[in-house]
Amino acid sequence: MPRCCGGATCSCLIQNGDKIVVTGSGTAQDPYVISGNFDLQVIDTTAFNLSLGGTGTADDPYVLQVTYASTATLGGIPDVNAPAPTNGQVLGWDNTTHKWTPRNPTTAASGSVLHDTSATGDGSSGTPLAVRHDTAGFTQTTAGGIGLTDTGKRNLVLHYANAATRASDTLTPAINTVSMLDSNPGQQDYWTGSQWVPVTNGVERDLGSEFMALSGDYDGISPITLVVRQVTVTTDTNGYFDVLSVTDLASAAGVLSCHFQEAGTVPFKAVLNPNINVVGGTAYRLDDGTAYATQSISGIVTAYLY
Repeated sequence: MPRCCGGATCSCLIQNGDKIVVTGSGTAQDPYVISGNFDLQVIDTTAFNLSLGGTGTADDPYVLQVTYASTATLGGIPDVNAPAPTNGQVLGWDNTTHKWTPRNPTTAASGSVLHDTSATGDGSSGTPLAVRHDTAGFTQTTAGGIGLTDTGKRNLVLHYANAATRASDTLTPAINTVSMLDSNPGQQDYWTGSQWVPVTNGVERDLGSEFMALSGDYDGISPITLVVRQVTVTTDTNGYFDVLSVTDLASAAGVLSCHFQEAGTVPFKAVLNPNINVVGGTAYRLDDGTAYATQSISGIVTAYLY
């Protein structure tokens, strides 16, 4: 009920409202007391779970908490209309209904993916992107990716740890394919069509016999080593000197050919000859043809060893 603020006349009025209660007469002994009397209630939906806590005091205020319900879906958003989406569908905007609706993904239209001549296809499911291969370039696409064809591999210099590893390779090399072994660095071998033989560095042997054989005749396929060596020596009492020493021939099986080019200011001519395990030479004077004994001479030796 309405209450006057006091006195014979009513200069102010206190009146209760909805959920507000006014009690007391406004005296010191019975002051006005204004109190509220209301309740809060929450109601869950299919999209949200609501919970209410607190007692409504300053120390324990009301707390309203909202979480998604286990039944919440995108369809609960006002501008989404997706009552029954199927596997793999995505949302797309429908300009007619002004809502997001489920639909199948759009594949790339023909010609929508640009590329140069090294690729084919347009990126769609019908013509996916693929690498174009130049058949003359020995490339191919396999389940493992892009790589060389067997023909391409046969045209490479093949690398192997050793001869046993090379022999176990199932790839049949093309004729004249070159290989190298880690166990024999620097030596190149080529495939004759039936076996691997050393590359002879362009030196072809067409001799009736070797200049000197130390441990057998030349087999025609073993590697050939070119030796160029400068000689400065004093001839003995017969004009003799070593052209290629035992040390020079330590790892050789023989000498295919040997040439001595005289040098220096002393005029002489050297005649070479095999001498057990060295290549020897005899220096002769040019004025009378006698042996050049105890004479300091020099020259350059060029020899092919096998």
